[in-house]
Amino acid sequence: MLASVKLDGGPTGIAADLSRGRIFVSDWFASRIWVLDAMSLKPTAELPVGASPAGLALSDSGRFLASADKDSDQVSIFDAESLDPVGTVAVGLRPYGLRFAPDGRLFVANVGTNDVSVIDPESRKVTDTFPVGERPYGIAFSRDRIFVTNQYGNSLSVLSLDNLSPVDEIDTGEYPEGIDTTSGGSSVALVNWFDNTLMVVDASTLAISATYDTCDGPRAFGTFLTGGDNR
Repeated sequence: MLASVKLDGGPTGIAADLSRGRIFVSDWFASRIWVLDAMSLKPTAELPVGASPAGLALSDSGRFLASADKDSDQVSIFDAESLDPVGTVAVGLRPYGLRFAPDGRLFVANVGTNDVSVIDPESRKVTDTFPVGERPYGIAFSRDRIFVTNQYGNSLSVLSLDNLSPVDEIDTGEYPEGIDTTSGGSSVALVNWFDNTLMVVDASTLAISATYDTCDGPRAFGTFLTGGDNR
């Protein structure tokens, strides 16, 4: 172990800004984001957000930090360099997972309305909203496609990143939650909370290429893959 820290409250989401030596952690109970030193994990600042912040995401450009404020039905956006707030955006009901697409748009999974909001972080406006399965939880991108896990639907929605049109809906295990893109970008990996499995889906063929047993109750919220198999 290199470092550890005990945080009061309810740590939920996490995002790493390693180029600036920072880690961001959302506090479900206290409507805030902790800013931690990436090496020591010492708290250095707190950012106020809406009620029950869950998912956190840093844009690929490093310009924006976003928080899904579940019980406020909004997303908070910050300047990731200065940590100044730049605005909030109303989305669907109970947003939970969110992620910036490679083209810079921010996609937000709304658990309560079974849809995904698309935000332009520059204007802080919702540009699109599209339906997915029941209780969307996590979002990933690969091969110009959007992948959304549907917790109650036991499925994975696949849509075109270009025009947001549906491509397919793939059966998964029970209660799929966390999803991430493999390091090479050709596959996505998702965990099935109630099935105790991790599934790998080929992003081009949409075939399930592997299924692995895990320990009890995997959730794997946010970014959880790094290095390793480069497919």
